[in-house]
Amino acid sequence: MLIRSLLLFLVMLGCPVHAQALDPQINFLHIPATGKTQTVSVGTVVHEYSRTYTFTATVPDIQMKGGQWLIPLLVEAGTPMYPVETKSKFKACISQGPCGLDDDGDGTFDRMAQDDVAMALKLKTKVPYHTQRMTVEKPENLRQIVVYSGATKGTLRLTYREFIGDMARPAFTEDLTIPITERFPQDIAVKQVRLRIHSIDGLGMSYEVLP
Repeated sequence: MLIRSLLLFLVMLGCPVHAQALDPQINFLHIPATGKTQTVSVGTVVHEYSRTYTFTATVPDIQMKGGQWLIPLLVEAGTPMYPVETKSKFKACISQGPCGLDDDGDGTFDRMAQDDVAMALKLKTKVPYHTQRMTVEKPENLRQIVVYSGATKGTLRLTYREFIGDMARPAFTEDLTIPITERFPQDIAVKQVRLRIHSIDGLGMSYEVLP
């Protein structure tokens, strides 16, 4: 199911890929990172949580230039390319664009095509490439955000919000009131996120996200 979802996501981006080349992994992104102490003022995001997907991309080491004078093709060094099905040893393309073909599997592109179905022409200079793990977020990815809304004696106020992409879901916005003591540090839990509060004063709340 994960491979199928990631395939669909990359196809939505215009990346024609096949499952065997991806080796995708699901990760959870915490902002800020756990164990890092920081201070936030009222209205500032305390914690953001989202899912990311890590997969293997192919990256040319030098500029790849080919095609014909009517249709010049160019892929800059360092551009992520995505493996596609091929009769050659290896083939990778950028989003809706040029593809490189490694005919003998020696780690260099020998030919270049306009897209994943066009005829490939031999490159004047072979282009070495390497693989690199990359991380992306799906456009419909659910993001969970906790915002510091202030504090009074014995009470911490936070706002919890859920977003899909950049759009907030009004039904999933919630104001939270959490009882606290006047002794610090102290730990609290908000929507399965554990925070250690170090201090609260007029400058804001000093805290860290716990593992």
